[in-house]
Amino acid sequence: MNAMPLEPLAIVAAAHHRPAEMAPFPPHRLAKCAPGVARRAANMQARLLEPSPVPASAFRIPPIFERAVSALTLNLLSLTREAMCGNAEEAAFRYDPDRTDVIVGVCGGFDATLRNALKVAGVSALSVSDAETIVRKKRLLQAHFGSTTHDKVGEMASIIAARIGLEIGAHGRILALESAEATTFAAFETAALGLHSGASDTVFVAVGQRFEGAHMALALADAIGAGIPLIEGASVFVLRRLDDVRRDKDPILAVIDGFASRQSDPSGPDAENRRADLQTLVEALPADRVQAACPASAEALNLPSPEGFGLAHAGAGALANALPSLADGQSATIVGRSLYGRSWAFRFRGPAPWQESAPVSADLAASVIREPVAIVGLGASYGPFIGREAVLDAFKAGRDGIGLLSEKALPRQTCFDQNKAIPLSSYAEIGGELRPAEQSGTPGSHDAQEGGTGADPCQSLAFAVASEALNQNGVAAGSKSPYPLRWLVVVAAQLCTGAERQYSNICHQAELASVLHLSESDTPSPTIPLADLLPAETARRLSAEFGLNAPGIAVESACASSLAALDIAMRQLQLGLCDAALVVAAELPNNPRDLTLCSAQRMLSSERISPFTEEADGFSPGDGAGAVVLRRLSDAQTGQANILGVIRGIGGSSDAISFTAPDPRGQISAMRRALEDAGIEPSTIAYVEAHGTGTVRGDRIEIEALNAVYGEPVRHCALDHQNRAGTGLGSVKSMIGHSFAAAGMAGMIRALCMVETGQIPPTILRGPVHPDLGLERGPWRLSDKPQPWADGPAPRRAAVNTLGTGGTNFHAIVEAPPTQQFSETQCN
Repeated sequence: MNAMPLEPLAIVAAAHHRPAEMAPFPPHRLAKCAPGVARRAANMQARLLEPSPVPASAFRIPPIFERAVSALTLNLLSLTREAMCGNAEEAAFRYDPDRTDVIVGVCGGFDATLRNALKVAGVSALSVSDAETIVRKKRLLQAHFGSTTHDKVGEMASIIAARIGLEIGAHGRILALESAEATTFAAFETAALGLHSGASDTVFVAVGQRFEGAHMALALADAIGAGIPLIEGASVFVLRRLDDVRRDKDPILAVIDGFASRQSDPSGPDAENRRADLQTLVEALPADRVQAACPASAEALNLPSPEGFGLAHAGAGALANALPSLADGQSATIVGRSLYGRSWAFRFRGPAPWQESAPVSADLAASVIREPVAIVGLGASYGPFIGREAVLDAFKAGRDGIGLLSEKALPRQTCFDQNKAIPLSSYAEIGGELRPAEQSGTPGSHDAQEGGTGADPCQSLAFAVASEALNQNGVAAGSKSPYPLRWLVVVAAQLCTGAERQYSNICHQAELASVLHLSESDTPSPTIPLADLLPAETARRLSAEFGLNAPGIAVESACASSLAALDIAMRQLQLGLCDAALVVAAELPNNPRDLTLCSAQRMLSSERISPFTEEADGFSPGDGAGAVVLRRLSDAQTGQANILGVIRGIGGSSDAISFTAPDPRGQISAMRRALEDAGIEPSTIAYVEAHGTGTVRGDRIEIEALNAVYGEPVRHCALDHQNRAGTGLGSVKSMIGHSFAAAGMAGMIRALCMVETGQIPPTILRGPVHPDLGLERGPWRLSDKPQPWADGPAPRRAAVNTLGTGGTNFHAIVEAPPTQQFSETQCN
């Protein structure tokens, strides 16, 4: 069992949108579907959310971009405003915007996401060869579904967190996560990690569930049965440490003072095991009353059942219903059980005793042991470099993995057009592609997805790299972990799976037939495994396949997702909530959908990505995945593990200014927080792995931020003091392209390679260095040749910088494996 010994947290504000009356699920809610699909979907009863009472324009969203904003985004934005102020002009509680995080919990794709997938599928399905006809059909799709430059931005779950951050002016971490019915629990637990470790002082937790398409109704009918209604909902909670709240005399709605969870692998244990897991949690968190958040937990414990199945909002809905009836000082424990083996519980109490008594805890943030985390396993495949050894060799040599995309990745006849004015087309045809023929030989790429269709190749790739990382620790597929460890699995990925988009497209083909004037057929109603629609299922399946019995979550923070996932794992290890963590990041952006949507925003390079040079005009997408196994450094040393490197600290922030234009202030904040978390000075960093997306503005702003933090006089211990060469700088994207959620993991792996081998690899420079970057105002050494890393009195240290759409920033400090004891005074 994983239980958090945390300082009590106060809920200082909350707001909820409750669903409408019960009615048959509307099968054509997202788009028109075939009669057979519609009949099955309408068998499900549902209570659905009404549209947000506040229009998009009230949140500074221009009318031209409204079609790119999901309905759930507006629900949660209006609730944030209500939780902040209610009917007043100012917030009823205090918060420091620079130390305020936003965490969003959701399950399944948004309406905007699924409409994007549907219109691009319409393009890919065109069978005509006449160019004029293809353009005309594209314009029909554009007119029907809408098309904006922000379509790609609007479909990311973390953009909801970014918009909430913009609404409240927050500059802390922003991220979105999913963990099936445990999503609310995972969001609260992640908020508690930041508050307990001192990384934040206030956290806005926004949880929402909408069942957008007929495909979701079909999947749930198969998973839970047509007799259990679907219940949508949306809630926003504001959490602070209890001592801070009482010091500031903020209102208290309730106090959360306990979290606990258990994972049972494989999925679907018998009723007795399910009951035993839940009973253990209830005994660990005794309370005046116990309330079930989902039907499975109610049945197991013989409790009153909730009205229906709430998925992501199950826990939030139970809490929203319980808060008004909770008497002062009374306690309640909410318990839930995921369909896929995770039992969870959290306990909360009424406010009165907490407001009247003396402080109950010291500053726990100061007592957190900021122990470094060791990386003891590594797996990777990026672009044409398949497997860990191929990736490491390519990174060391600076090999170019970017080339002409295959016809499968980009069907030229329908999806490619160099004319950027043609809608629903990609003007780019270059990328770092992972080709299926190459992937098939990857260790672990066999279909290890019990109960799944294997429809999502990204999951297979995640299995391949995870297998490599775990095998280095004696953990093999189909076996039980040889160590009595409490594991955690975190997956960095988009929260709408490729499989979900495929199933949605199948169910809603009738919409495309209507738009494109094609003959309609009664599409057979497909069997849709719910597990294929939930990215956290990758974590659960990995746990089951490798016998880890690990809770799992999926995390998305745009292009900074990898480091956001590492940050969560590192905090859990430092707080003793787990003993080992597997962190996997995977994304395959070389496909018609991503290429088309990124082209609409003019994100892509017309040629090849070229960071830092005069040729920079955008990025080239790169397929890839990486995985690492983490242990506390002391445990890794005691167990004589093969330590590949050490993560000393991670810092996160957000810009809260723009969703697409970078801002140096947010980036500077993330860098300084990482250095503070690591307890080191910037002068001890000898190399920075930059985000380096290859846009003139993006590269210039990143260098401006790096100069502000690392631009001190050169006094780097790990560099050659005779030539005073400066701080190394580069970007792995020059070799493999931009792998979105997996990009930060690629940077981390390259940094590990450097600090372990003592060699700084080259960055591919496809033109002269741009004179306006401001490199001369810092200590930077940018080279397209390998450079030696002369050893000094301090460990080799590097920094990894990741930036994401929506203004999310994460920065990490990586150190060489410990071979001797170093001191900062020696270094300085």
